[in-house]
Amino acid sequence: MTDNNPTTTPASGGTAASAVAFTATARGTTLEVAWTNNTAAPLKIATHVFAGEKHFDWVTVQLTDRVGAKRRLQFVDDRDESGIVLVDVAPHATIRESIDLAAWARRTPNGKRPLESGTYSTLVVYDTGTEARGWQGRLEATTTITVP
Repeated sequence: MTDNNPTTTPASGGTAASAVAFTATARGTTLEVAWTNNTAAPLKIATHVFAGEKHFDWVTVQLTDRVGAKRRLQFVDDRDESGIVLVDVAPHATIRESIDLAAWARRTPNGKRPLESGTYSTLVVYDTGTEARGWQGRLEATTTITVP
């Protein structure tokens, strides 16, 4: 299911006029996250870590089903070598990344369990509070995900 009305919540203590806007939308079990530079100057935004594949160290997802049961997913796994990817984002430009939630759910850090069929309200958190090389902050977005 695609969420045509994604929402963004600014970082704790932040304002609606945050330098970076963060949104999340879903198509099936693929989550698309987007960062928009709301400033008049270029910004460096940490999107992921490359470790032979993309790891999204700063993104977590909390899925909540219709009865209120929650499941948290993270997007970091074992790695020997890796490099942080910082993207130079032009003023008012948007960058996007896609995350396969079904594939990540089956990985060790997420309990090696597939996603159960159903509709989930989804809280997506992007937190770069410890990343000193790019924009720092905590942003939240919500969307709805339907697993067939």
